Amino acid sequence: HGELLGLMTRALDVEGVNKCVMLVEMGKSFELNGNYGEALNCYYEAEKFAIYSQEAEIVSIGIKRLKKKQLRPLRKFLWPLR
Repeated sequence: HGELLGLMTRALDVEGVNKCVMLVEMGKSFELNGNYGEALNCYYEAEKFAIYSQEAEIVSIGIKRLKKKQLRPLRKFLWPLR
């Protein structure tokens, strides 16, 4: 995970790279490691660089998915009978 993030961070400085795609991939890496806050930050940053509707949709789906994951512990507490 650490090596991947280092490479992705360096790639963001390369001229012409699709920053949206790179940030989404970084967000996925954080998400898979349970760091939902950092993942959301990556998705919000990716949102700034989304040019095509497909990119914007991917970012939107990622943000919604992460927000649901963040609420899961709260749901178990508030609605234990479900």
